[in-house]
Amino acid sequence: MNEVRLKIWNIHGAASMGWNNDYEIKKNFVNEILEKEPHIIILLEFVVAKGWDYFQQKLKDKKYIWFMSYTSYKNGIIIAIRRDIDGLNLEQLIDYRTNCIINDIATPIKEKPDFLQVTLKINENTLAIIGTRIRVCIDKNATEEQKNQFKKDQFRALDEYLSNIEIDNVICAGDFNAYWGMGWKNESNHTLPITKNTYELRTPKWNIKNRLFSYVLKNNKLVSFDHIIFRSKKNTIEIEESNVNYDWKFVNEGNGYGNLKPDDYKSCLNGCPDHAILTATIKM
Repeated sequence: MNEVRLKIWNIHGAASMGWNNDYEIKKNFVNEILEKEPHIIILLEFVVAKGWDYFQQKLKDKKYIWFMSYTSYKNGIIIAIRRDIDGLNLEQLIDYRTNCIINDIATPIKEKPDFLQVTLKINENTLAIIGTRIRVCIDKNATEEQKNQFKKDQFRALDEYLSNIEIDNVICAGDFNAYWGMGWKNESNHTLPITKNTYELRTPKWNIKNRLFSYVLKNNKLVSFDHIIFRSKKNTIEIEESNVNYDWKFVNEGNGYGNLKPDDYKSCLNGCPDHAILTATIKM
């Protein structure tokens, strides 16, 4: 049985332009991303900026290939995959004719989430790895109703896509800007009403003492917005709940957080990730 280690992180690029401010992909955080050399890395709010050359070289040195969706003034996603995953069909993955990369949801719905899909073949299993982020409306003149609709439209686009994808094995991970907790399968979950019926949720059980939360709101409320949802029609992959975790150890003075702790609001800091790292192990 293969065990594939997965790391997901919203690194708080915040749609920055490298030439327009001081945002930098810092070496300390690159080293944190590559610590323990996970087989698959998904980074959200990724932007090409100062420090990208260093990051790119490190990915090469560690034998990763990577794919990204990035447009100026917008947040992107990068998915990096280690070449040496046991059973990985590398030729299929790097052949542009196989159409294994999708960076947009084909839908007439105007507002769509940040999205990147890479389809792998590992031994006999085809696996779609999807990184996504539900965006938050930043229009200062928008009403609460408009802000809510902005998110609802993105969820509707994602719900339609995930419920109709034909690939048997699908892992969708990222920043959903929603808390599901024990309510994933409940009727009250209106975010992904179709997807929830066939996909399983993997989120560390919320716990303040053990720092099992993934984000701190401006009012200092501790929430879990970062999740993994997955489907395996033939039960050929599994993500055990015991192998899913949030990691905050990067929050320290040496990384630019000063005296802040994991349970402090951090989004005011430029160039410092404000979400926990989400890790998991895929068994297949």
